[in-house]
Amino acid sequence: MSEVKLFVQNSRAIYDSLMRFQDAKINLSLKNNQISNYQTQVTGCQIQNSKLRSDANDMAVRLFDANEANQILHRRFRRADIERWAWRIGAAAILYLKFK
Repeated sequence: MSEVKLFVQNSRAIYDSLMRFQDAKINLSLKNNQISNYQTQVTGCQIQNSKLRSDANDMAVRLFDANEANQILHRRFRRADIERWAWRIGAAAILYLKFK
């Protein structure tokens, strides 16, 4: 009979322990769900990061190509400008010699 009496005396503490255990199980389940959600977010961020890095590399290549094309055009325009000045100077020299 003493075991039953002891059980009844400790029933409140046992009940509190069981309730805390239930709360801990619920909290653990919620935390596991949060971890799962965070892992999904991390995976999404990693995918986005790799896409952004790829885009940055593509943009760097396009920028390099654009700079190369710009340098080629600049050289062509510079050559044409020099040629125009040479024709002007040549024409001026011919006119000067002709009317001298």
